[in-house]
Amino acid sequence: MVQLLLAKLIGLQTAYAIVSDQAIKPASSSVGTGGLFDLGSDATATVNSLTSSAVDTIGLVAGALAIIYILWYGIQYILSGGVPDKTKVARQGIINGVIGIVIITAAYAVIRFAVAIGNKAASVI
Repeated sequence: MVQLLLAKLIGLQTAYAIVSDQAIKPASSSVGTGGLFDLGSDATATVNSLTSSAVDTIGLVAGALAIIYILWYGIQYILSGGVPDKTKVARQGIINGVIGIVIITAAYAVIRFAVAIGNKAASVI
């Protein structure tokens, strides 16, 4: 493992890695040519997968909470019975929920764009 790490740091084309049975096998396919910042295709794919997964999960949770918020204030609006104060509060809650969905959608798009740019930059390095 140490030999493989050192080979990656100095950017060797062919390195040898010691596997669990103490046999020495060539590991040139796992060693990239990018030198210090080359993590190999497996590590880059893992990072890409994790960032995509995290962004998708956070977007899903935030969107679900915004929809629940809108539904809650929609019910409050229905149950307000025409009382001006309750109707105003419920209407403002619905408007805030819609604004929240717009902000969540915009943030999701910006973050996905930034992650895509970062993944392209990481593959170039």
